[in-house]
Amino acid sequence: MTSHPNPSSRLNPASWPRLLLPALTLLALAILAACGSSATTAPTTAPTATAAPQAPAPTAAPTAMAQPTMAPTSAPTPAPVAATRPPAAMGATPEGELVLGLTGYGNEVPIPWQEIAFGKNYGRFIWDYIVGTTDDAQLSTDTGLAESWEMSADGLSWNFKLRQGIPFHNGEEFIAEDMKFALDQTMTIPESPASYKNQLLCCVMENGIDLVGDYEFNVRMSQPQIFLNWDLTDAQGNLGVPVDKSHYDAVGEDDYARNPVHTGVYRWADHLKGDFIKLEAWGEHWREGVPLWQSVLIKTIPEESTRIAALKTGEVDVINLSRERVSEIEDAGFRVYPRPGQAVIGFYFHQQYEDVPWNDVRVRQAMSIAIDREEIVEFIFAGRGSPGIVYPMPLSGEVYGGWDRWGPKLEPYPYDPDQARALLEEAGYGDGFSITMHSYPRPDAPEGPRLVEAMAGYFQAIGIDVEIQPIDSATSIAQRLAWELSNTMTYLDAPNRPFPGFAGLMFTLEHSDGAATSAHDPEMDALVEAMQGALSPEEAEAEFLKIYRMIYDKYIHLPVANLDVSYAGSDRIHADWDRAWRSWEPNYLDLVRRR
Repeated sequence: MTSHPNPSSRLNPASWPRLLLPALTLLALAILAACGSSATTAPTTAPTATAAPQAPAPTAAPTAMAQPTMAPTSAPTPAPVAATRPPAAMGATPEGELVLGLTGYGNEVPIPWQEIAFGKNYGRFIWDYIVGTTDDAQLSTDTGLAESWEMSADGLSWNFKLRQGIPFHNGEEFIAEDMKFALDQTMTIPESPASYKNQLLCCVMENGIDLVGDYEFNVRMSQPQIFLNWDLTDAQGNLGVPVDKSHYDAVGEDDYARNPVHTGVYRWADHLKGDFIKLEAWGEHWREGVPLWQSVLIKTIPEESTRIAALKTGEVDVINLSRERVSEIEDAGFRVYPRPGQAVIGFYFHQQYEDVPWNDVRVRQAMSIAIDREEIVEFIFAGRGSPGIVYPMPLSGEVYGGWDRWGPKLEPYPYDPDQARALLEEAGYGDGFSITMHSYPRPDAPEGPRLVEAMAGYFQAIGIDVEIQPIDSATSIAQRLAWELSNTMTYLDAPNRPFPGFAGLMFTLEHSDGAATSAHDPEMDALVEAMQGALSPEEAEAEFLKIYRMIYDKYIHLPVANLDVSYAGSDRIHADWDRAWRSWEPNYLDLVRRR
């Protein structure tokens, strides 16, 4: 273990008893491990389907649809750390192993600035975030590493005060320089793939993060960013995850990636890229207490039939599930956990500012009306969804008040292949053209390859020749961020989230300087910048609704379907699993909590 040069400068003596607790717990766990524990037997405290009769049934709508409160610019007085620990966890011992079988889970690089938002599928087990959230879409001073945060009246600075006595997995105490280091790395490494990093690049001044002692820092802004607090939560990507700076400096990035040190409920134990990640309980976590399971194994299983077979044989406890297999799994006696209206799936017209056919809005319109969304929902997604309207905003956004409440209701683009062919003729592509489409499954859309085949069929019917290229989604995303997808289409299933999450996404996807933008449009840039410069949520929302309408009117993306997202689980997991509302992962952390 690498220590800081001057440990006494990092540790508050009042926190020493707290830091001894994880070490003592680790010793106890080592003794228990020597006696052996079953990786296939559920802990004796694991609930059964009838253990929590007050909880909603798994097939009921999840709490993900709760109405969120708009992001406050300051936080209330925090509760003591101990008050956030589940009482049932006191003195408990983790047992057994929870196994997740997923199609994929990010880049599998457990360093926040080297991981995309999708990495939260494993990341939330090992990470804590600066700004905390609750499962019902609220900011919380009880669940994050910051005790409080506050934006200045002019929006040009933010102050964060940190919780004291929080240990990294190596026993070192988390302090402000660890968060500053992670944020600085995200902003200064050009090749960083971190999702939403433009939320920092757009607005934080160069060298704009100032330490105020060990437990406080300020962020100086070049322009207002009223949702910076939300950007540092697990509602979005991984911007709010700290890294132990002294340990990182001692071992370097490669070694840190192989043996990362964080502050979460589990520590990194083993990893084979593209195969599995194994995590181990390491002590009594400051927020979650002692977890239910001794270890968590996350296995990569891209092929759905293999995932289902693994569930049926007891090899895994949880899988992501395509919509067409839901009835089969229910009939086999397994629980299905839906997230209704959770995502909208759509395709990108990548790099449409280049000399490519879809540089012409008539081509984008033709391709958008060439597909039969009703047919796709019925035959690809087993009727568990509805035609998409605007990507990347799911229809379930109406739960938050409705995107079109200040204007006429928008309808899905019509299916009109004859008009599509006429538009191509008008744009000078009467003889058609050729494109490439990437094909891959994703955890929230295992049907991806079949969807790509269907889309290719619709496009070929109007004279567009399609080459389907099988690829893994992480590689496809990397090519996208490197601007290597000219004349290539990829898809994504964009999840629901509170409004600040959508506001943050707009710079990344729609502004000319966004890390994953498809278009360079001065009119759109002006709207995004006006939204970014707003000093109230109401002002930001007014600009956002204009962006929403422009995406629709200019056919910037190709929406396909609003989708229910489902997972299946064995009777070894909680019957009342709260899938919550966070984007990119269904709250797997709830599966390790004691009831």
